Parts: sequence; C-alpha cells; structure tokens
Amino acid sequence: MQHHAAQATPSARPPAPIPTWILAVTALTTLSSPTCAEAADEPTQPLPAVEAAGVDVRSLAVARTAALAPYVLELGEDFVTLAWSTREERAGRVELRGSDGAHSGQELVPTVHHRVTIDGLVPGTPYAWEVDGAFRGQIETYHDGDPLRFAVFGHPGGTALANLFPFGALAARLTEFDTHLTLCTGDLCYFTTPWSFGELFLRPFRNYLKERPIHVAAGNHDVGYPAEFAVDFGTFRSLFPYDYPSERGGYYDFVRGNVHFLSLAYHTIDDEDTEAQLVWAEETLRNSRSEFRVAFLGAANPPQKNTLPRIMETLTAGGVDAIFGGDGASSFQRKENGVDYFFAGTNHDQPHNFYVVTAGPYTMDVVLHDASLPGSKALWTLESRRGKKTVMDVAAMLKPRPNRPNVLLASGMSVPSTRFHALRVTVRNPRKTTGAVWVRWGPEGRRRKSAIGMFREQSLMIKPGATLTRDIPLPARNPVTQKPWSLGEIEVRVDAKAYGEDYDLMKDLVDLVLVADPLRQDEVTMTEEDQR
Repeated sequence: MQHHAAQATPSARPPAPIPTWILAVTALTTLSSPTCAEAADEPTQPLPAVEAAGVDVRSLAVARTAALAPYVLELGEDFVTLAWSTREERAGRVELRGSDGAHSGQELVPTVHHRVTIDGLVPGTPYAWEVDGAFRGQIETYHDGDPLRFAVFGHPGGTALANLFPFGALAARLTEFDTHLTLCTGDLCYFTTPWSFGELFLRPFRNYLKERPIHVAAGNHDVGYPAEFAVDFGTFRSLFPYDYPSERGGYYDFVRGNVHFLSLAYHTIDDEDTEAQLVWAEETLRNSRSEFRVAFLGAANPPQKNTLPRIMETLTAGGVDAIFGGDGASSFQRKENGVDYFFAGTNHDQPHNFYVVTAGPYTMDVVLHDASLPGSKALWTLESRRGKKTVMDVAAMLKPRPNRPNVLLASGMSVPSTRFHALRVTVRNPRKTTGAVWVRWGPEGRRRKSAIGMFREQSLMIKPGATLTRDIPLPARNPVTQKPWSLGEIEVRVDAKAYGEDYDLMKDLVDLVLVADPLRQDEVTMTEEDQR
C-alpha cells in the first residue's frame, strides 16, 4: 500500500512581506543546516547546501527544503508509516524484515516529502526497516491486548533567543520508558523552517523516532512564526503528513488500543478553518467507540488566541476524558469544565516536565516526571466516562467468613463471562491513614484453597477519609484455557492488623456489582461446548 505526502494548500490570505532581518536569519541558518546524513548519523553521501538567500520563509518548505532522515510517523497493530525528505524529487522505497518474512512499499510518484505505509503486519512483532538502502531502524507493532502506554511533552525547543534548549535530557528520558507512542503538544521548532524542525526536533529525538512515533500538534511556532499574522500549515503538513480530514489546517485523529486521540490546532488560518475544526471535533467525539478519548494541542498559557476557549468548550462538552497542552512555559494540572487538563511546557530554563500515561480497560494512570530526575512527581488515576450496565448486585450476596469479620465472600454465583466485563467496587476508608482493600475472584467449580484456583487478586489503595470507586476488569476468557468461563466466587478483605479487630468491612463497602460494557458486548460468544 503506497501513500504520498499531502499537498499543502496555501492560505487564502495573501502573503505579508517578511522583514529583511528575518530573511537574513533564515538564509544563514538554512545555509548552515545539517545534511540528511548528519541528522541521521547514517553513512550516506552529503546533500547540497540550500541556497536560501532572499527566499520567502513560507515557501521554504517546498522550494528550498533541507533533507531530513526517515522517522516513524505512525505505528499500529498491523502497519507502519515512515516519512522523510530529500533534496531532489525521487520515488522512495521502504523494506521491512520480520519473523513473518519481508515486506516492501514503493512510492509511485517522485517527491521531496516522502510517506510510505506498509500494512499486513503481525501485531506484537518486531521488524527491521530500511529506507532507500541507506537508513535503518527497528520497530515493534502494537498488540491490542496490552495496555496502551504513551508519553506527552510540549515545547521541546525552549527559548531560542536565550539559548535555552532543555530537550537533551527530555529526549534521553523518553527512551527509558516502554511506550508505544508519544504526543508532542506544539512548538517543535522556533522559526517555521524545515531546518528548524530538523535541528530542534527530528535530530534530538532521532533515537526514539527510529523505533516509535511522536504524534505532533501544531503550536504557533510551527505554522508561520514569526509571521503569525499569516498562518501557514504548509511546512507542518509536508513534514508530518497525517491523514488530515481537511485540505487546510492541522487537525487530525487516530485510534490505538482503547484510546481515541484528537490533535487540534489553536492557531487557525481563518474563521472558516476555525469553524471546520470545531465541527470536526464535535462529530469525531460523538461517533467515537473507544473507551477513552484524549485530546492534545498546542495550548498556550495564558491563552493567546480566542479560539482556545472555544476548543476547550467543544472538547469537554463532547465527552473527552483528558486534555494535554504544553505550548509555552508552565506545568500544572487542573479541571476544565470537569475534565482533567494537563499542561507541561518548557518551564523556562528549568528541567522539562513530561507525562507517562497507561490506559487500562477502565482506568487511565497519568504520571508526571521530571526529565532531569529519576522517579515520578505525581500520579492521577482517571476513570472511564463511558456508561456501564449493572448485571448483578454482588454486595447483597456477601457474607463474613467464620471467625474473620474483615473477609467477605460471595460464592455459588455461576455467572457466564459473556454477561460481564468488570467488577465495580465502591468502598470508604474511615481511618486517618491510607487503607488497602483486596479483591479476589475465581471460576466456578474450583476448590478454593487460599489463592489456588483464583484467577487474580486486585489491591485498591484508599486515601484517609476518602471513598474510592474502581472498575476492576475481568477477562472474557480463562487465562489458561483461553475459553469462556463462569464466575463462581468473589472475596473482599482488608488487613485486620491495620484496621483493627473491631472494624466492620460490611459498613464501608458501599457497593459491589458486576457491570457490562456496551462497547464490548460482542467480544465473546459462549457455545454449549464451551460451557460443558
């Protein structure tokens, strides 16, 4: 399957004259730009320098682009897309080698901005890739059965005029995490030129981009800076040729695992582009079937465009679960109309903050990190906002085990796994210290001896004086036989030493129910043979 770079549509607004000093700076930086070989650290022939004297900034992407080494643009369960740029027009070729054999993709039309997609790959499989026989890397396709892990950062270039570039530590830290992809929330470069994108983004993050994609959102510096009055997505769309739903602007979406991602641009071409983006976001959220919906954008702090409040209103009203921003200097977390909003920018000359997110079946853990320090700084757990249907009230069946008042047991239930997807637990912690509650569950027909015959034990940590509600995912199939199964019993307990012998778990266990997820109703069909 072959894909070609999207052709940038110029703005309807006539180009404004660029000050002479800007043209001089652009010419100087472009003439000294690294070659394709230098940017990729690969043994190939150097490409000619760019003769940029007197070249308009906004036409630089098409007429005088610097060469950029290949990078992973997108990576899914069964496909990979690579992008790169060359000095001269030519047809590109990508080859993959994996345990399932060799795969290749070839562009049919010569171009300078290349995009080649190879599909039909095996999920969860490593592949070695090669572009034009010169550039090489390694990928591993995503396996949908695994929790999706992704990182988020913004404004990697820092403040160029003060020579503050904190992306070195950030790029190194990202490679330490076993993520499937990363989101970047804008300001990849300082001046909107291919050289700036290459020097300040593609080159520092090259090791990561040889293996995994960084999906980018457009900030103000990415779409025509410093001529902000003439917003132009030409360079951005050429270097990052996603499947844009519009021929103008810089918004797009994609789905990985149980997460639907929406990338938006707060700097728009004109009112028509603004309205089209808002309508698209509303429709995309309304039609999404994913467990989680995550938006990321170059949201400046404080807001610099009146489009930003409208974007936030559209996202929060549409049922988005989390919003990530980071075009600018700051780091914080707050609520936007009841929705968690995470911001991580450059923070001036201070170490860079970034997030690592794990999206499970019903919860999404967001962890804040400092690029210069090991460990983590903060953790948020977000619950899915998708509605669940109650299947059975397990709390009504619970009985204290003899001589163990802090252990409750419901047995003899015989509920087929086709009827439920999760166990919803709501429990209070009346103590002044953090408390823990353990939930065990196991199949019907197994003799119970401690944890023998139980599929899993899940622990829940509850803050002092808090009430916690958590959906614990239960598998559709027996993890051993891979067949549908029948739930036989559920146990809930607390640590008697921590809570005291006089504690009554029954009073603080507010709710315990089996729930079904409408998004997964067709996941398993239990046959009569399976039941036997």
